[in-house]
Amino acid sequence: MACAPPDLLGARFFWLGGRAALEKIALPVRTVRAMNEAMLQMLIPIVAILAVFGFPVVLVYVWKWFKLKDKELQVESEMRRTAGQALEARVQRLESVILALDSDVRARLGDRGAARTDLFESPATSESSQPGSLLEAPDKTR
Repeated sequence: MACAPPDLLGARFFWLGGRAALEKIALPVRTVRAMNEAMLQMLIPIVAILAVFGFPVVLVYVWKWFKLKDKELQVESEMRRTAGQALEARVQRLESVILALDSDVRARLGDRGAARTDLFESPATSESSQPGSLLEAPDKTR
């Protein structure tokens, strides 16, 4: 039995009867010591320096961020106001065009519109040659 390649990440290959086999080897685990009072005393100046120099930076960042958000809201409200006015002007323009078209169509139809009212009259009855009264819209049965 001969070993082939050297150890690879805690594994060792060896030849067994014409084929390669893998054997897992446990590597030693590094343990970290628990924090004691001396380590805590060393962290106090580091945290103090970070707080002293970091707190003003955070304050400036928060101040600028809120100013930016305020400007965004102002721009959005102005945009909505102008968009609302533009939409209202567009609707009024469309209404005026429709009213102008409607009166133009009525003027073109003229007498033809009045001649079509006979379609709403009921057919003549067998008793008289005069057309009947105007028909009403059918009632819904459901």
